[in-house]
Amino acid sequence: MSKYSEEHVFQSDDRGIHSSVMGRNKSGTKYLVNGFGDRSDRFSTRQSVATRTHDLETHRPSVMKKQLQKSLKDANVMVDDPENVTYNGRDIFENYYDKDANTVFRWNLLWLPFIFLSPYPLWLPFVNCALNAEINFVISCIVSVNYIYTTVLCWQYMWAMIRSFNTPYWQELDPELREKVQHIVVMPTYKEPVELLCETISSVANQSVAESIIMVVGMEEKTPKQEEKKRIMTDRFGDSFKAL
Repeated sequence: MSKYSEEHVFQSDDRGIHSSVMGRNKSGTKYLVNGFGDRSDRFSTRQSVATRTHDLETHRPSVMKKQLQKSLKDANVMVDDPENVTYNGRDIFENYYDKDANTVFRWNLLWLPFIFLSPYPLWLPFVNCALNAEINFVISCIVSVNYIYTTVLCWQYMWAMIRSFNTPYWQELDPELREKVQHIVVMPTYKEPVELLCETISSVANQSVAESIIMVVGMEEKTPKQEEKKRIMTDRFGDSFKAL
């Protein structure tokens, strides 16, 4: 899989606001990948979008070219001047994805000895004490190594998450570029009560970038009390967003 450089057109926080990544692969072809993340993502929205970027590069060139053309056309709507985006994204998985799948050591194979040794309590009593002690020592070493490896991995992932959440990516943007950044949040609804809708919209309105958010609430034609819900939400949050 080819390496790539990425540029964030705009960035969301960890609550799941829409984010977009623009990048360039080794051949110089531009692409743009849109993503919507939430707290259920394994890592932050930025990393999940970067993962989708890698997935995009696996498509056939003809398919990818059409997707890139469409994405760039959409990007022109969101970004006034895509050529002047200065913020370079960071991908903590870059080194991992540069490796071929068959070159990554599969640590889960360490569990195979347990599969073969699981019935050992049945025959271990018939083994002499010296061999018994050696078998127990080997099994203890395997378990200890596996626990240590798991602990190190958890520490690395936790440190990467903390570093990502504490990095002020928004402040690294050019001041002129900040004014051009706009978030579009789309919330489809049907029979949800208006109190629940207002609570959800309130969580978005409390964000520091609420004035640059375009909040879209989509309702079906058969939604009960549609006009009443629209009036209540407009009265409460009409001035909280750039547009509602």
